[in-house]
Amino acid sequence: MLTKAPNQFFHVGQIFIDTSVFSRRVADSLGNMIIAKIKSGSATFEQMAITYSMGGEAKTQGDLGWIARGVLLPQMEHEVLTHKKGEVFKVWSANGLHILRKTDDPKNDTGFALMMQVFL
Repeated sequence: MLTKAPNQFFHVGQIFIDTSVFSRRVADSLGNMIIAKIKSGSATFEQMAITYSMGGEAKTQGDLGWIARGVLLPQMEHEVLTHKKGEVFKVWSANGLHILRKTDDPKNDTGFALMMQVFL
C-alpha cells in the first residue's frame, strides 16, 4: 500500500567507486584525487560523477535526489547529518567508497512511502 508519511528528506549526490573492481587502496587514492579536484575548482562534482562513478547515478550527474531518512546506510546518514550543505566527503561501505555531496539542507515533508502489511 502507498501512504503519505511525514519524514525528513536529504538531497544527496554520490560518486561510487566499487571495491570489487579496485582495491581499497586504489579506491581511496582515486577518491582523494576526485575530492581534491572538486575542492580546487578544477572539476565539478557532476563532471567527476559522469567520469568516475561506477553506479547508476553517473547518468544523473551524481544526483540521487531527495532521500527519506532511514533509507541511506547508517554511516552515510550520520555523515550527511554532520556535514554542511555543499560539502563533499567520503564514506566507506562493504561495497566500496561513496563520495557524497550534501546538495541541500534536510527538509521535513510528508512524502509517499510504500507500506507493507503482513496478514496472518
